[in-house]
Amino acid sequence: MQRSQPRHAWQIRIELRKIRPPVWRRGLVSEKATLLRLHEVIQDAFGWLDYHLHEFIVHGVRYGDPENDEYGELDLQDEALARLRSLGLQEGERFEYVYDFGDNWEHSLWLEEVLTVDKSTRLPACLGGARSCPPEDVGGVGGYAEFLDAVADSAHPQHGQYLTWAGGAFDPEAFDLGEADRRLRRGPGLRRGSAWSDLADAGATPPEAQIDAVPRIAPASAEQESTARGLALRRDVQTMLEYLRDHRVTGTSSTGNLPLKAVSEIAAGFVEPPKLEQRIGSYVHRFRSEEEVRPVFFAHLLAQGAGLLNGRAGRLWRLTEEGETFLTESTFCQVLTLLAAWWHRVNWQALLHYRLLAEEHAADLPGVVRSLVEPLPVGQTVDFEEFIDRLIEKAGWEWEKPEPYDIRGTIAAAMKNMLVGPLAAFGILSTRSTKAIEGLEEWSKPVSFSLTEFGQTLFQALK
Repeated sequence: MQRSQPRHAWQIRIELRKIRPPVWRRGLVSEKATLLRLHEVIQDAFGWLDYHLHEFIVHGVRYGDPENDEYGELDLQDEALARLRSLGLQEGERFEYVYDFGDNWEHSLWLEEVLTVDKSTRLPACLGGARSCPPEDVGGVGGYAEFLDAVADSAHPQHGQYLTWAGGAFDPEAFDLGEADRRLRRGPGLRRGSAWSDLADAGATPPEAQIDAVPRIAPASAEQESTARGLALRRDVQTMLEYLRDHRVTGTSSTGNLPLKAVSEIAAGFVEPPKLEQRIGSYVHRFRSEEEVRPVFFAHLLAQGAGLLNGRAGRLWRLTEEGETFLTESTFCQVLTLLAAWWHRVNWQALLHYRLLAEEHAADLPGVVRSLVEPLPVGQTVDFEEFIDRLIEKAGWEWEKPEPYDIRGTIAAAMKNMLVGPLAAFGILSTRSTKAIEGLEEWSKPVSFSLTEFGQTLFQALK
């Protein structure tokens, strides 16, 4: 009778560098796990949300997703092929993990012990830790220190703003081992997969029940055509389609995103060309994926959702027959086509870095939003926070009290990105925003919005 092979697991201590007192976790993971799996374990153990890029450094070798090194500058090895037991690490050795090249969160990892475990031991597991994970996008070590000073001092001029941004409360000493372990058991369920995999089979023949609404209406008025003609979003989508018509562009092999060369050249033709890098002091973070260049990604989502493009991982992105027709249509009809795609075909959560809503709630969201926005009198100011309360009530979203984190605050932040921003880009909403926290890169908070006359016309034309 063949004897089963012993099962080995690595006990690893992970600690955020340059923060005192230390923020750390202790994990147990199979030696057969890849560095990609270890990345997921770190994210769940700390409570990071996997918004940003990352890499490992082991014995001077850098590991990550090779598609984020399109220019070949980093000499990245593929983390999905590197198993822990093949790295040549000995007990007591240290290696590094960096998350978010903007905030630059450096983690030191120590292989504390290689253990023999029985089949009943669940892997991976969180064995211990201390202190709360810093908020995403807080500004790195320096920004986190400023954040802690502000939330601890009610007299601090930014105390209220920081608390609002953090969801109403933040305890830097809090750590819940049970919750960390539950995140590990759930696995990477909140992480969003490829946006194109959701739409890949739609192609040029979207379901009739969903997009017979791409409307062929009577000619719009001269004023409506003029407004549509000047809409930057419409012009940007047209720029993307013309580029993909005139160039051979293959989707990246892992996600199907446009390669960075195409992203750069398309972005240069936009009405307001988006930045392709982020500067923080003397540090320059060069964007490494289409999804980091949000205006390009949004235009791509709309074009794919409307069936104007066909493409996916490892395949050419091509204009469909509908895409060719789109380029010859009236400007108002172009805008309405894109809006119908956004309303009926695209999961709005594609603009987030995680899955916030269950599928049934995500599917209901456009209808709920429309029922709240379309009846508004043109020009009437709507308070954003009050609107979020009405949205939650109308949608029937409920959760147990007390919630483990500020669910309402998370919903408000998500609606900024997948509701207010897109509808303003379509010219449906006129918005007013304010800086939520000084010093945080591009952080703005919607204060109010109003329905435009053009938006009312679009809603009336949208089936």
